[in-house]
Amino acid sequence: MTTATVDDVRSALETAGLKVRTEGTSLEASLGSGLIARRVVLDPAAPIAAVADLDDDATRRALTSWARGVYGVLAEPSNSKGASMTFMDAARCVVASLEGPLFAAGVEAAGGDAPWLRPFSDDLVVAYWLELDQGVRVLPTAQVDGWGVHPERVEKAAVSILFHRTRFGDLAPLDGADDVDCFRVGDGYDAGRALILDSWDYHRCRAGAWFATPSADVLLVSKDLEHPPRDAFQAVVDRLWADAEQPLSRTVGAFRDGRRAEA
Repeated sequence: MTTATVDDVRSALETAGLKVRTEGTSLEASLGSGLIARRVVLDPAAPIAAVADLDDDATRRALTSWARGVYGVLAEPSNSKGASMTFMDAARCVVASLEGPLFAAGVEAAGGDAPWLRPFSDDLVVAYWLELDQGVRVLPTAQVDGWGVHPERVEKAAVSILFHRTRFGDLAPLDGADDVDCFRVGDGYDAGRALILDSWDYHRCRAGAWFATPSADVLLVSKDLEHPPRDAFQAVVDRLWADAEQPLSRTVGAFRDGRRAEA
């Protein structure tokens, strides 16, 4: 077990791209400058308490996900029209990401509405973002409820956009790992491409590929359809996890009959 500190919370917020200053026992996080800057005062005691029973690695990952949630709220401009978007509006700009365990807590700590999340694995959820003319909006549950559409329509819209954007990229060899390919498109949603992998490379997934998302900016996939040794693949995941500024998950997933399953 480890004991997180205010400095750990501050570091996670700064790594998420926010400016942070101390306000007594609180932290003020901000994004942008001048009149368009968005700010929020946060109580670091809440995320510190939430990670009290976690080890060092799990603490770093959890605080990263909390800071990502805070960032998501501040990244929406104050004059945003995102809240008034209809489903038809949103279907053209909704994108999915994979997020860690305290993402929702971070959104709500920053004053955002509870985000609309879907399950992905034991340690990750799928979050949805509306890409605006300037900034982004974390899609809240209340907005989806207000649309009155089946959840699958929202999910399929987000996956469709990810698939469209990925058609100009490809799985490429990972440097220093002969048996591993990766997606690194660089748009911030590479881990989320695990949602389209079965469609993007059906034959590899049908054969039982392994995959992992050690950080938001990379999706790892086993190259050899007969599988490299499991410990070798895990070692690559662990290396990228340790080097990641914002670690996501060390879990290795697999495909069984073309569907995601436990490795």
